[in-house]
Amino acid sequence: MAGLKEIRKRIQSVKNTQKITRAMKMVAASKLRKAQTAMQNIRRYSDELRHLAGVLADKVDCTHPLMVPRKTVRTEALIVVSGDRGLCGSFNANVARHARRKADALQKEGIRPVLFFIGRKAAESLRNHPAGKDIRFVGLLGDLSFDAMYDVVDFLAQGFLFGDYDRVTVVFNRFKSAVAQEVAEEQLFPITENIFEKHELSGDEAGRDIVFEPSASALADYVVPRFAATELYHDLVESAASELSARMNSMEAATKNAAEMIGRLVISYNKERQNAITTELMEIVGGAEALKG
Repeated sequence: MAGLKEIRKRIQSVKNTQKITRAMKMVAASKLRKAQTAMQNIRRYSDELRHLAGVLADKVDCTHPLMVPRKTVRTEALIVVSGDRGLCGSFNANVARHARRKADALQKEGIRPVLFFIGRKAAESLRNHPAGKDIRFVGLLGDLSFDAMYDVVDFLAQGFLFGDYDRVTVVFNRFKSAVAQEVAEEQLFPITENIFEKHELSGDEAGRDIVFEPSASALADYVVPRFAATELYHDLVESAASELSARMNSMEAATKNAAEMIGRLVISYNKERQNAITTELMEIVGGAEALKG
């Protein structure tokens, strides 16, 4: 009977865990829809920003210092984006593993890597890596907003302009679908994309001239850092959506595993109960036969 009591406790414990994993899956699915909406919004904003840059390209030579590559790369800053929590499968492990390999490859090339962390899990995984590390942005995901990107981009841009970093790269999980993510890299500085590419219909479609205040060059100085902030925010939103989808899938798998475990425990319980009943019947029959004798 002690065995039956222990199995009943295990069944109840697994059922309680199953309730938690099912609730976490539902919460992740709800947040994932919001994250997908945020991705769509930031993409539309980025498209409008490119259109504005195209208008500026007609009015001024928009070669910006943040878009000029270094002839020799001696130091590269790696912005490693992970999550603050676990229970999301291999989401955090994959990005930490990729960042470790990237840093090791840079060291072999004679380039000094400096690791910046957005998200606590990658910082914990790479705390013993010999590369330089900076954890000032670890808590950024707790209150993620577009405005917070300006401080990050301004810090990294100043480091790039003053020569502290010759290249700045973001390592993050790119959202492919609700069931798939992939680790990706995106170069933040120098900006490789020609955001000042002229459009066929750049400017006012009615043919009227456009007046820039204070000036087109001043607006260009405003657009480039904002474009970098937009790209970084897009990467973080992609990473957040990837984390939610990974957690949703992980909790779904855990819920199914709990159901299978409950089924096996119920079978074990029934077998133990049947054996206990059989043993009791044999004892009763044996006792009755002894009384007859």
